[in-house]
Amino acid sequence: ETALLEKVGALTDEMHVCCLALEEAVSGVQTLPQSYALRATYYRETVLEAMAALRKAADELETVTDKGAWPYPSYGRLLYRV
Repeated sequence: ETALLEKVGALTDEMHVCCLALEEAVSGVQTLPQSYALRATYYRETVLEAMAALRKAADELETVTDKGAWPYPSYGRLLYRV
């Protein structure tokens, strides 16, 4: 149980860091010129990378969290029950 608790704590910390990075990436859009091409490139290279890092941590945390305690619907539930 201790190892599981440590893993959950580490993944939660990682998600927090990733959330902060994603917020920073999204706020960086406001400093860009109004060019759609520049903004699209920024989203692809910066925002999507931050989103992928957050998703990686969240996906791993989901595998070690009981379904009853997980606050979000699983992919299976989204696909087949919603």
